[in-house]
Amino acid sequence: MKGLGDSIEKFTKATGIHQIVDKVTGGGCGCAKRKKKLNTLFPYTNKNKITYHGISKTPNLSGVTSNI
Repeated sequence: MKGLGDSIEKFTKATGIHQIVDKVTGGGCGCAKRKKKLNTLFPYTNKNKITYHGISKTPNLSGVTSNI
């Protein structure tokens, strides 16, 4: 997933909202444009992700304490 727009699209398709909106609007709801804009404004990024030999893992920092 690229961002928030993808999550909203997945939710609306899974719940049937997307199909209802398509029937009511005749398919011209502007979903693709809205999805692209939301993905641009709210992208999913993980700055803590580490890639090792093609395997992505997020480091476990549960035991780390700060000296600040």
